[in-house]
Amino acid sequence: MKTETKNSINQYAELFDAIQEKASSEETAIAILQEIGKDKRSKFFEETGNDELATEKQKNYLKDLGVEFDDSITKKEASDMIEQSKNC
Repeated sequence: MKTETKNSINQYAELFDAIQEKASSEETAIAILQEIGKDKRSKFFEETGNDELATEKQKNYLKDLGVEFDDSITKKEASDMIEQSKNC
């Protein structure tokens, strides 16, 4: 197993132990740990995906919504435009 993977497992295990000390049950601790994991992944994608070009799926969806956009649209811009269109 890679060292990076082992370190991640150890970090999550330590975090789980700390959460479990304060949570009312093991199920609650697991749910909290899952949410923390989701938050970490979301933050990672926000930080790394802002400059990447939009996917074809995003572009096709924008076209289906009737939204005009530039070919150099980023994932973040496409996501924002999709959300705006859905809220109208």
